[in-house]
Amino acid sequence: MFRNILAIFLGIFISYLELIILFIEMRKKLYLNIELKNIKIILSEYFNKFLLIIIIYYIIGLFSSEIITAFIVKKAKKAYSILTGFIFSINTLLLIIFNPFPLWFKIIMIPICFVLPYSVGNLVEFLIKKINI
Repeated sequence: MFRNILAIFLGIFISYLELIILFIEMRKKLYLNIELKNIKIILSEYFNKFLLIIIIYYIIGLFSSEIITAFIVKKAKKAYSILTGFIFSINTLLLIIFNPFPLWFKIIMIPICFVLPYSVGNLVEFLIKKINI
């Protein structure tokens, strides 16, 4: 039981840590030599590209958290993978609700949070069956 709880918390912690590191690196690359008055102009020009980068970072964070959780848990890998994805999707839903994102961003993010954990759980179960045979 403690192993399962540890797996969930470790998966979520590492994915958030990964997201923070990726966002810090992106911020360094984008805003290193930009003055404060030009940030508004740059964000208005590159806002859609910025949202696509956020989607990619969330996919990477979800994938890593699901892989870590599924490999640490002994039984019910798919169920714990989905549970970790559900916890991660609560954060995503709060992000979508409290921030004014365009509709296309909201439509893309919600299925990612519910489809990716199930598919990663299936992938890990398949890989473990192949390795053990």
